[in-house]
Amino acid sequence: MIWFTSDTHFGHANVLHFTDRPFGDIAHMNRALINAINERVAPTDDLYILGDFSYQMTAVEAAALRSKINCRKVHIVPGNHDKDWTHKDVAGTFIVDSPIVRINI
Repeated sequence: MIWFTSDTHFGHANVLHFTDRPFGDIAHMNRALINAINERVAPTDDLYILGDFSYQMTAVEAAALRSKINCRKVHIVPGNHDKDWTHKDVAGTFIVDSPIVRINI
């Protein structure tokens, strides 16, 4: 099966203040999001993350979170907060897909 999500913003402390996410801290939010994803995906599934997987995390920290997602492939369509997922330290962790839409103003 193929699943889609977006704007998880793992590691983004201020997202707790800007939104109504019901978490006491970032560690709680990160765990809850991983658990919610894993309740739905299966080991043979593909997950597409349509931007902003994480914020203010190193690529290595983000890769550690990805390793907790229990599905075969995680595709990233990079958002404005995403890191360089092709970095040598995390090469192969994510399948990096091109942005679907780019708007130049």
